[in-house]
Amino acid sequence: MDGNYYTFPDSNIAYKKIIEYFKFLVKEYQYKIISKVVKKYYTEVVYKNSKYIIEISNATNYTDYGFSIFVKDIQTSETKHIINIPYEKEDNDCNFIKKSSEYVHENFENIIKFLPVDILNKIENCFKKKADINYVKNKLLTLFTENINVGAEQLMRCILIIADGRKDLVTKIFKENFFNDPRDVIMEAMAIDSTINYGNNKFRE
Repeated sequence: MDGNYYTFPDSNIAYKKIIEYFKFLVKEYQYKIISKVVKKYYTEVVYKNSKYIIEISNATNYTDYGFSIFVKDIQTSETKHIINIPYEKEDNDCNFIKKSSEYVHENFENIIKFLPVDILNKIENCFKKKADINYVKNKLLTLFTENINVGAEQLMRCILIIADGRKDLVTKIFKENFFNDPRDVIMEAMAIDSTINYGNNKFRE
């Protein structure tokens, strides 16, 4: 068996490091630990505040996937996977947990965000295949961490207006770097439907 299998830390150590490195969730963002599991090959700590649930786990059995962080929006039940480190990339000193916590801490306000309800409903209504729905959701979520010169939610609405239920058009817009300027995407969407007010108005039910 590949010796890398044995690089992951003991579950008790992983638990202690999760508590240590993610204490900012409790101190800065008013999360509370609502559950914890520490057993052989599996560690899990679940944090919750009024809006979100954050599940941090380390699963290192033969068929497991290593270190993961999931975030769930309580209002919409939407869940996203924000960190995944395969167990063969782990180290006994838990530097992988430390680095993950630093990334989450530094980017927290952006990576914690979820798509607004009106945008979620628009995607569900316009795209028929489950795979396409998930694809579009994930692509739009990346806008929260993109360096763009317009509002992320504003641009999302305009992309959906242009795409009109076509996954290939969503792909094209991203591939072409938003037509080289996100403002061009907004203006094209306005030519299709001016009621969106440059993407600032929420989609109607």
